[in-house]
This record gives sequence, structure tokens and C-alpha cells, in this order.
Amino acid sequence: MIFDERSLNSMVKHYNHFTKNNLTYNTMLKTVLTDNR
Repeated sequence: MIFDERSLNSMVKHYNHFTKNNLTYNTMLKTVLTDNR
């Protein structure tokens, strides 16, 4: 699947709304970024 910037932003906004900026998600994201460094 190919995503353009607009669709990615849309998905991110939708997901953030869905999780209500869930702290668990933010922590997981930081962990993933750290592991991939």
C-alpha cells in the first residue's frame, strides 16, 4: 500500500483521537524509536 503525506496525517490524527493520546502508545513509540536507533 502506498500512503501520501495527507493520508498518513489523517491516520495519525484519527489514531490519536481514538487512543485519546494514550500514554501507553506514547511510551511504546519511544521504546520502538530507541530500539531502532
